[in-house]
Amino acid sequence: RSRPPICPIPAMKALKVAVLIFCTLFGWSQAFKPRWLPLRGGERPSPPSDGGSDEQESQLFDRRMEILRLAFQKQPISLAERPLCKEDFSIICNGILRALAGTSQQKLEPEGRQNSVVFVEIALKRLEEFRSDAEWYLETKISLYSTLAFAKRLAEDKHGALECLEKALALSKEGDLIHHERAGLFNLGQAHSALGDHQRAIEYLEESIVVERKSGVILTEPTTWHEIGRQYMQIGNLPRAVETFKESLEKHDQLIDQEEEAEVLRARKERKAETYEELATVYRQMEDARNELESSEASLAIRRQITLGNPTTLGLNLFAIGDCLRRLQEPHRALQYFEESKRAFEARNVSEPTITVLEAMADTYQGLGDAQAVKRCLKQALMLSRELGNAEKEFKALGSLGGLYIGELNYPRAVDHLSQALRCAEALGEATFEDLWTTRLLIGLGSALRRTGQATKAIPCLEEGLRRLESIESTEAREPSLDPETLRKPAVLELVEAQLERGGADTALLTADHWRVAAEGRSTSQSSVQSVSDLMSLKKHAGDTNSVIIYIAMGWEGAVNLFVIRNEAAEERGFVAEHRVSRVHEEDSGDTTGPDTITQGFLRQAYRSVVEPIQDLIKGASSLVFVVDTESGISALPFAALRAPDGRHLIQDYSVSVAPSLKFLSERIQRSESEPYAFDARSSVVVGNPTYTGWRRELPDTGDLLLLGTKVLIVPESADQNDAVPQVGNADGFITAAPDQHGRYGVTMRRWDAVLEGGFFVRHAGKWMRARLPSPPEGDSTRPDSVYIEELGEGLTVVRDDWHPHYVAGQAVAVLDEAATEYVFDKKTRRKREGFVVGEALDEEGRYEVELKASGERRKVPARQLVPRKLIEPQKLLHFASSPLEALPHSEAEAREVARILGVDDSHVLAGDAATLEGVVKQLPKATGVIHLAARGVTDPQVKARSGIALGGSSQANALLTAKRISKLELCSRLVVLTAFDAGTAYRPADGLMSVAQGLVEAGAGAVLTSIWPGDPEVTCELVKKFYSVWLGEGAPESLKPRMSTATAWRETILWWLEHCASDEEKHRYLHPRYWGLFQLLDDTASAK
Repeated sequence: RSRPPICPIPAMKALKVAVLIFCTLFGWSQAFKPRWLPLRGGERPSPPSDGGSDEQESQLFDRRMEILRLAFQKQPISLAERPLCKEDFSIICNGILRALAGTSQQKLEPEGRQNSVVFVEIALKRLEEFRSDAEWYLETKISLYSTLAFAKRLAEDKHGALECLEKALALSKEGDLIHHERAGLFNLGQAHSALGDHQRAIEYLEESIVVERKSGVILTEPTTWHEIGRQYMQIGNLPRAVETFKESLEKHDQLIDQEEEAEVLRARKERKAETYEELATVYRQMEDARNELESSEASLAIRRQITLGNPTTLGLNLFAIGDCLRRLQEPHRALQYFEESKRAFEARNVSEPTITVLEAMADTYQGLGDAQAVKRCLKQALMLSRELGNAEKEFKALGSLGGLYIGELNYPRAVDHLSQALRCAEALGEATFEDLWTTRLLIGLGSALRRTGQATKAIPCLEEGLRRLESIESTEAREPSLDPETLRKPAVLELVEAQLERGGADTALLTADHWRVAAEGRSTSQSSVQSVSDLMSLKKHAGDTNSVIIYIAMGWEGAVNLFVIRNEAAEERGFVAEHRVSRVHEEDSGDTTGPDTITQGFLRQAYRSVVEPIQDLIKGASSLVFVVDTESGISALPFAALRAPDGRHLIQDYSVSVAPSLKFLSERIQRSESEPYAFDARSSVVVGNPTYTGWRRELPDTGDLLLLGTKVLIVPESADQNDAVPQVGNADGFITAAPDQHGRYGVTMRRWDAVLEGGFFVRHAGKWMRARLPSPPEGDSTRPDSVYIEELGEGLTVVRDDWHPHYVAGQAVAVLDEAATEYVFDKKTRRKREGFVVGEALDEEGRYEVELKASGERRKVPARQLVPRKLIEPQKLLHFASSPLEALPHSEAEAREVARILGVDDSHVLAGDAATLEGVVKQLPKATGVIHLAARGVTDPQVKARSGIALGGSSQANALLTAKRISKLELCSRLVVLTAFDAGTAYRPADGLMSVAQGLVEAGAGAVLTSIWPGDPEVTCELVKKFYSVWLGEGAPESLKPRMSTATAWRETILWWLEHCASDEEKHRYLHPRYWGLFQLLDDTASAK
């Protein structure tokens, strides 16, 4: 913007103060007379008048302009050849500094900036000609070094700038020039900040305040406190940043009360408003929306006083308040501020901020469910973006409108807008085109194209979107609509539907299986050629074994796609047929499948949904393999017991087994062909009725709300959720506050040293020093008392009782009782013990000053008597409801009967105290016969891989054989039988037990027969005994060998049971599937031939 030339005004004092503030704002405060405008282009400002003759003034002005042209437009070496006077040095400092800091900075070429560096360096050499005037010489040299530092900083020589400032500071101290010393310390603080050393920056800035107070003038102290607050923001010490910004506001108030000059007063109020805005930013980072709102409103009140016809800054303040109100769930008030902000920007015809306001208004209306208002705001934003030529804003508006049209089922318009949005993204470059937002739009475009009958165009969009999702990691900080896991499932469903519409059942099947495997956390690096080859081998396997593979894939709104793999003639090709069931009733999904829900009506309905649509395709087969998705709960369906309209159960016509995925099935076939199993019945492992008195089961609670006093474990950011229990160790605490507006619970840690990642204090050489746990090069990390002291740069041994917690100012804590070593929740005293650390330094006795929240009282508390309070997202909390495990006396009898059949010596049966985790894990890899586990199963509804088999031990951590640990064993057993079930968990327990079964097969077991709900002990024992006699035959143990596949043997066992119970009136009730339909057979490829 053009300005008229600055001319001297009578109020020179006000002018000097204004210049001092101007220089401080740029961080390069110096003592020089403000006589020069920044150079802009080639214009020549009118020479100022100091009261002398016009000719003298003109000559002086020409001399100054010539010196500045030497600095920027000619060879700066010319300065070494021309005569100089003292006033020329003032011109150099004054003109160059303002030229570099002013508006011409944007137009100054890099060569010009480097020329200014050389120019000032020559001026420093020429200054030696004037050493006779010592006082003037020293001050001018300081000014030149400061000017040179600024020039080097703009020339990207930050270290050179730092060196110049250090020289200027040394000269200031040498001459006892307090004003220059203060300015030098301030500038050094900013220089260290530019280098990323924020702690050193704080030290210099605080020292500058001390020096300024010595001078008795505190004109720049508010600005210095402001800069210190910014440094604390950079290092993440937000409570301390709040304190320093509040200190800055107090100093601003003192100076404002004393100021009389209107222009200076306006500048101070402007700076105070900026401090309030920074404070609001800190509160926003602390997610303290109420204080953020208060700070933003204070800034707005000041802006309304001083803006005077320029509503742009007001608009920014209004927008900040509206955004804060939106996060505080006050949408109607937020919209009022957004509207006022929009009017302020429109008054100045400022389009880009107006677009941002319109986007925020659209989001707010979206939350209110006003689709028409959302559309209106987005259309205005799109129009302004195009007028402004802002491709990024246009891209966002088009994408949002496209998503809105999808929600309205207006797919043609969605295709149009999303296509335009993606073209904008491509024009913006790779960074925008590859981000998650663009990936979401790509998937949306594929969905809209499919629904407009353009499946061929939809498939590449959906495939590309899924490819990108594979390379993007899910993070807790993202909004749910942009979480890769949230996007992946609908994208896969759309892609499968599009491929089916194009007639590619094989391709759709492979796609569904690929992403099912990915959801299980297994590798998805298999190429499409490999996948097609695997599918061909499955078709051949189906023909060789006269079996049918039925792949069940969940679709939209409860629909199911049934893919049937069949090869009637045992040829190389075979076929994949697909049938779509429009909707599966909720009661068919198996979410709560158990003995009480297994009614004949339930089994008939499930048969109609899963089997009846493909009945013609399975005729003539001898066995059925159901490939089910454990995430959907369908694995809990008792497939063998499904009942046809004629009353026959599925197992009466077919042998039945299940598998989790085609890839899993294909790998098992390949392994069984290359690694045939040896079998020795006597080398079996039999486990029954472990002793459970030593530990209690701890299961994550599935409730929506955690109550006050609930004990929880905290999962660290780096922890694998499957291994969360052993990794968190003693990082436990209690829920002590209900969820806040962000859904985070207040948690008070049980012990202060539960998590030591932030470091701690130790006493060494008579003072407190920061320490942390050492890494191997820094000390013996295996020793419990080994620490690494940062200040010394070495590792030491310090008794753990001498470790003290490190807290920062403002940190929330709870005070323990004097004799207590850990926090215990007490509803009556909970609030009285809560407080905040006031200062972050320990006193000589190892105490912090703490302010109690309830009473406001401040007192000194020993550091080890404080435990931290935290706000934690619910997904990072593991809530374990502890309950005892009951003994299973019947399972020991079952185990000993099975051992007798298999020829295992009774003394080798692992029962009671012998059935420990360590003992069982040691024996399992040795078994070449059968592994029979008659023990309780513990299912985890949150993480299936944490489900397992309950054995003997002192705690859950060393007594539960989890699915993840099982999968890492090396088993060579032909069959594993699990007659275990967790009767204490009714929420989809089959998923957890099927995960255990899958882990056993991955570890090398040939097949797994597992129960999926509690059965009658006597019936289970009879069924198991009959099964072994059918499968292995009868006779001496050394002669027992598998006579048929396990699926066929189990089918014959059930047929015998049904016939046996039908002929005995007393056992008539045992014909019901709740007694015999509880078993699921996983994988039978090893013995199918």
